[in-house]
Parts: sequence; C-alpha cells; structure tokens
Amino acid sequence: MDSFAVRVFGIRRRPGRKTFEVRWRVAGRDRSRSFMSRALADGYRAELVRAARNGLAFAPETGEPEAWAVPEPEPVTW
Repeated sequence: MDSFAVRVFGIRRRPGRKTFEVRWRVAGRDRSRSFMSRALADGYRAELVRAARNGLAFAPETGEPEAWAVPEPEPVTW
C-alpha cells in the first residue's frame, strides 16, 4: 500500500539534546528522524519535499518514498 498524503514539517531542535529533528506525516502517522547538524537535517527535509512534489508514493511502513527502498538481496542457490 502506498500513500500520496504527505506533509513535511519544519526542522526543530530536540529539547535537551544537540540534535535536529525532521518531522513529517504520511497517511496520518507522524514520522521523525534526528541528525547531528542542521545542514544534514535540511538536506534530508529537502529530499522529502522534492519527492512529495514529484508525486512519488510514500510507504506508510517506513515513511519514506518507495523509490528510496533498497531491493532485497537475491538468495544464493547452488
């Protein structure tokens, strides 16, 4: 199941910590990811906004665009 209902919020400083948090909502569920610098957080937020503007489907399980998913490695059979 994919979702196109995405809202990206601003970056906020984590209270009591030295990290920055990017927050977004996919299919009514809040997601967040922390970064050590504001520049890293801003880059990640920009990628989320770009994916939403391009109309990419977001996976509700991970909260990230489905195009970012790493394919499963193929099992080795002999």
